[in-house]
Amino acid sequence: MTTRPTEDQARDGGRPAGSEVHSDSLDRRIAVAVRRARLALLWEDLWPRLAWPAGVLAAFVAVSWLGLWLAVPDAVRLSLVGLFGVALLASLLAFRGFRLPSRDRALARVETVSGYRHRPLAAWEDRLPPQADAVAQALWAAHRARLSRSLDRMDAGLPHPGLARRDRYALRTSLGLIVFVSLFTGAGERVPRITAAFSGAGLPAVAPARLDAWVTPPAYTGRAPVYLTGETPPATEPDGSIRVPEGSVIVVRAPSSGRTGAEVAVSVKTAKGIVAVARKEPDAKDGAVVKAAARPGERSPEVPADFEHALAEAATVTVARGDRAAAEWRFSVDPDQAPTIRLLDRPEVQRTGAVKLAYEVSDDYGVAAAEAQFEPAADSFKIASTAQAVRPLVGPPEFPLTLPQGRAKTGQAQTFRDLANHPWAGATVRMVLVARDDAGKEGRSAPTEFKLPAKAFTKPLARALVEQRRMLALDANRAPRVTDAVDALMIAPEKFYEKAADYLGMRMVHRTLINARTDDDLKAALDLMWAVALGIEDGDLSAAEKALRDAQEALKKALENGASEQEIAKLTQELREALDRYLRELAQRAQQNPQARLPTDPNQRTMRKQDLDRMLNRIEDLARTGSRDAAKQMLSQLQQMLENLQAGRPQQGQQGEQNETSEALDRLGEMIQRQQQLMDRTHRADPRNRQSQSRRGQQQGEKPMTPEEFAQAMRELRDKQKELQQALRELQDKMQQQGMGRQGQEGKQGQQGRQGQQGRQPGRGQQGERGQGQGQAQGQGEGPLGEADEAMGEAGESLGQGRTGQATDAQGRALDAMRQGARELADQLAQSQGQGQPGVGPEGQSSMNDDPLGRPRRHDGPDYSNTVKVPDEIDVQRARRILEDIRRRLGENARPQFELDYLERLLRSE
Repeated sequence: MTTRPTEDQARDGGRPAGSEVHSDSLDRRIAVAVRRARLALLWEDLWPRLAWPAGVLAAFVAVSWLGLWLAVPDAVRLSLVGLFGVALLASLLAFRGFRLPSRDRALARVETVSGYRHRPLAAWEDRLPPQADAVAQALWAAHRARLSRSLDRMDAGLPHPGLARRDRYALRTSLGLIVFVSLFTGAGERVPRITAAFSGAGLPAVAPARLDAWVTPPAYTGRAPVYLTGETPPATEPDGSIRVPEGSVIVVRAPSSGRTGAEVAVSVKTAKGIVAVARKEPDAKDGAVVKAAARPGERSPEVPADFEHALAEAATVTVARGDRAAAEWRFSVDPDQAPTIRLLDRPEVQRTGAVKLAYEVSDDYGVAAAEAQFEPAADSFKIASTAQAVRPLVGPPEFPLTLPQGRAKTGQAQTFRDLANHPWAGATVRMVLVARDDAGKEGRSAPTEFKLPAKAFTKPLARALVEQRRMLALDANRAPRVTDAVDALMIAPEKFYEKAADYLGMRMVHRTLINARTDDDLKAALDLMWAVALGIEDGDLSAAEKALRDAQEALKKALENGASEQEIAKLTQELREALDRYLRELAQRAQQNPQARLPTDPNQRTMRKQDLDRMLNRIEDLARTGSRDAAKQMLSQLQQMLENLQAGRPQQGQQGEQNETSEALDRLGEMIQRQQQLMDRTHRADPRNRQSQSRRGQQQGEKPMTPEEFAQAMRELRDKQKELQQALRELQDKMQQQGMGRQGQEGKQGQQGRQGQQGRQPGRGQQGERGQGQGQAQGQGEGPLGEADEAMGEAGESLGQGRTGQATDAQGRALDAMRQGARELADQLAQSQGQGQPGVGPEGQSSMNDDPLGRPRRHDGPDYSNTVKVPDEIDVQRARRILEDIRRRLGENARPQFELDYLERLLRSE
């Protein structure tokens, strides 16, 4: 017979003698399982009772953090607080009859969760009476052994309070979300908002209302906003004021009212007085200013309000809440000065009839736009009096001006514009240049009077039509008389019209005038009359010239607006095609004009089509490599050259000589490049450089040069040096045959100073003491080119013997001599063109930027030590190679990350 031990006996593990030793371990396991089961039962009994008061408290905290007590009247607040109190007390009634879990409940839970049958844990808790005999003890020991083997695992399970069965609508989830949102809403004011439920009218002081204020300067100033309420105070002047540009807008954002019930007010004090800034609500439409109002007996809602005011002068801005000043700032304002513009020279009329204006603009923040405004001078337009008032069809010509690049504060620019098609052409006008900045302020230049250029029409029919067009443009009331005049111009077309197309155009003009009913119809007739007059005068040349101007303007705008490389290439090709058509039309006109066959001015500068093509290619290359400013500068030079282009052909002999001399200069430039390359290769092959080359080659995986390879390289360099020397001798012979040397110049210049002329001959150098005593004839071995020939021979011999050091020195002397010869040949050609001393143009203007043929200096080929303003070909190629090398290195992932970041910044800055 067994007895049930007490709880203390079971916990102490009391058992009769003879029980197994490992039963102590089993008792400890049972004790742990019982403790876990008691905790699970405790949570299952406690949590359903705690959920209701916890929900009431969570709801109270949520509405407090959301600011309910700050927005409702006191009566409502007290009623709601009372309801929360009653709900809390009611929820505590659930704790009636609550008891801690007993050991028997815990054992039963462990047996149930563990899946035991017949309550083995309760059987293990039984104890054998002390008076049991040996047989009973043996049976008891066998029984406990069997029980211990069956109790291999024990589990108390997780608690299951079953709250979901009691909250079928999942209100606990919604309440949790509300508490989470209110946690952020009441940030910084959580405790004051909770205590506000019990404080009523005696609400203690809470954190001050947030105040944000900043100053936004105008965008065109490029200045950063000034934050007035940030952690870092704004920079101030010695007098404590904050300096801002004129037109800056101060913005103050603050809750207009709320917990304190005090309205926010912003005022601005200036020398003119105090101005109250109106409040601008965030939901205001079309700039309307509204004012929020609170319901009687309630606090005003905490609505953020914006106050904006533009600062035009020194001012003090004060932000007040109620009767107390919350913040104050003093500002000193930098006034926005009006831009200035002035002419650098009088308006210049180009040969094509275009007007060139050179001017200088300046502004403290950069000029936004500029134009030239015209008004007729006194008695410029003489119109016969009519019964009706004068009704002009057109106004003054429009003349927008090009601005310096980069929004420079001060800069110079020039603009070409053809006004020959405007009816005011040929009249004296008063011109004023006007510059405007982004603030709308204007600056004007001093007035200048000049006569607008007019196209010179040589054919009487075209001249008569243009005169009628001008009369119609100045007074639309004269339309009937102009119509009759055009009708009279169509009499006897077989005698006065060279082409049927001209007569058809005149009939179209007449029909347009007859059918005109409005001023717009008459304006269309003006354009048609001008087109017909140009067709009669110039034929197809006028259309080609217009296409050329349009192509130039399109490319210019593309460069200014930062167009893509594809767009630049497309517009450059269109300009090249328009230029070809224009030159063909110009050549045909010159052949048909007998006057063009007369001798031309010897001082007239000429150009070749190859020069124009080279300039177009350079413009495209500069734009592709990112040198947009240089491309625009070269396009301006091309436009200037085309403006100065004259129809006709220069003297045959002079033209031939100039072409031959230009070809000689080109060939000499190529030789200079070849000599430079040979000298570089010789220097790299120098034995003194082999050691460093070997180290570099080993680092880069390259094999050093063997003696056999070095000998082979010397032979190749010697052969190339001899080829270059032979080419130089052939050039000298050709120059001597064409009279480009001193003998040819003596025949042309006579007694113009033989001694001074010796320093300008390509065959005589200023340092050639030996050449001065060898007679008058120029031949090989005399002058800079002769010295170059001799130095090339020495270089070839040294290369054949493997003496790279001596060869390099000789090649350097040859290079210097060829450069000197090229400069002297260019100066000699300038004198043959009647340009006086080198570097001076025919009109006394400096031509350092022009080549001997009157063109802008070539920017490809060797450098003759002349000043250039755009990158030359070598610079462009070097820039291209650098970009390619940067991209190649950026693609090597093995490089350090800081180096890859640096290379990427280089590409972005490019």
